[in-house]
Amino acid sequence: MTSSEPRDDFERDEHEDAAERAALEARQEALLAARMGELEPAGRTVKAKEPAVVREERRGRELGARFGVGVLALAAASGLVVWSLTPFIPARSVTIPSTQVAPVPGTQERVCPGPLAALGQQGGSTAATLVGDSKLAGAGDTGSAEAIGIHAANGSGTGALKAPVLYTAPGMQGDAPTRLSAAQTTTVSAPLAGFAAASCQQPSADQWVLADGSTGTTSSVLSVTNSSERAAKVTLTAFSENGQIAMNSNAEFEIPARTQRLVSLAGLAPEQKWLAVHVQASSGLISASIHETVSERTNGQGADIVGATEAPTLGVVIPGVPVTAQPSRQDDGGGAQNTLVRLVSPQGDANQATVRILDHEGKEVHHQTMALQMGVVAEMQLSLVTPGVYTVVVDAEAPVLAAARAGVVAEKSRDFAWYRAAPVLSGDQLVAVPEGPGARISLYNPKGEAQQITVAREGGEAETVTIAPGATHRVDASAGNYHLGALHGIAATVSYSGAGQLAGFAVTSTNPLAEPIEVVR
Repeated sequence: MTSSEPRDDFERDEHEDAAERAALEARQEALLAARMGELEPAGRTVKAKEPAVVREERRGRELGARFGVGVLALAAASGLVVWSLTPFIPARSVTIPSTQVAPVPGTQERVCPGPLAALGQQGGSTAATLVGDSKLAGAGDTGSAEAIGIHAANGSGTGALKAPVLYTAPGMQGDAPTRLSAAQTTTVSAPLAGFAAASCQQPSADQWVLADGSTGTTSSVLSVTNSSERAAKVTLTAFSENGQIAMNSNAEFEIPARTQRLVSLAGLAPEQKWLAVHVQASSGLISASIHETVSERTNGQGADIVGATEAPTLGVVIPGVPVTAQPSRQDDGGGAQNTLVRLVSPQGDANQATVRILDHEGKEVHHQTMALQMGVVAEMQLSLVTPGVYTVVVDAEAPVLAAARAGVVAEKSRDFAWYRAAPVLSGDQLVAVPEGPGARISLYNPKGEAQQITVAREGGEAETVTIAPGATHRVDASAGNYHLGALHGIAATVSYSGAGQLAGFAVTSTNPLAEPIEVVR
């Protein structure tokens, strides 16, 4: 073998490597061009014409499959690193056209829960009866409203409401939607004691209520009112600190037309402390609330009527929540004065929620992130928050329900109150404020920019108020009607605070059926 032979072999190998690289590059460029639709892949068999849509779909699948296999083969054969060609694929974004439509609203309905439902208040009977002195306030087009009585349990309720009542009004008056707002307060005297407030609700087929169960000194009664003209078939689902509760046969029942049904939660969910009750009607519309009382021996220690809260959502806002005192070191968290937040993630996988406590200026004074298990009611104590009035904001990874509970202790009496999630309100709204001690309207601005709104008591002059982002404006109120104007996503609560008395309710739309609907065209 001569010295030139290895040189010739080397030159041949070099030429072959160059040819292979050139072939690889040509094949890569051809495949890329095919991927981009610049030329037809080699070896394509001519077929009879197909419909355009089918042909394009078939071509896309063939090109994608061939391209993927070709790139993998090239990578395996040459050991080259193959870069993803995804960035070369033209990006497409589509804006879905939509518009807001103002529907023509149907008949407005509001159901007031009536007197407090309590167990064992008539002789030796353990049945639930209605007690307390109730006051009613109504605002808006009340002249066109009609009151329809609801068949209720026996009781000794006094005042303006001796039983639940349904108010109806036309959805339109002339060319404008009607406005209707109604709320009630109830004072309970010995042997029970306490002060309660509740808004009159728009009935629906699906409602949630968060409150305490019947354990120890606490007694809770679920009230379900069928305001429809036909019977309602109702199904109950409940969750507690132990997860979803296995319900008995009492969880399904039928309520005759225009009738209230009372269900003791001691029998429905025995020995469960923290409850979230889901009330669903397969026919008819219902209004649900939990009537809760606390008694020690023969002494009443508070009462409340807890209305339905907002449906599960990623963000919950609860304005106007009081912290009346910090718990003592000996307090295990169950003290009468403690303020707490209850949360539940009723569906999906494990969830995480962050609870923020904001003062009236929007400053965060406390926050806590909680891991939530599906269907398990959790609780957060506000033991590190100094006394004051706050807005509770909850942000979650998956839809949650949330409510706050506060308590107050005076020299000779004590009370508690539940504060439900408040919906955001827009446009002009009316607020009916019934009689009660220390009434106040809390207006929270969740937006990232300041809002300028108007507030006026009926018959008085309007006041223009600027609410900073995240801030809460408070209006000292008295019994009567209030007009809120130029709202752009404001959440509001009416609350009461007196010596040994607490209560509150969320402000809802004066015509929810007339709210604009986003329609995709």
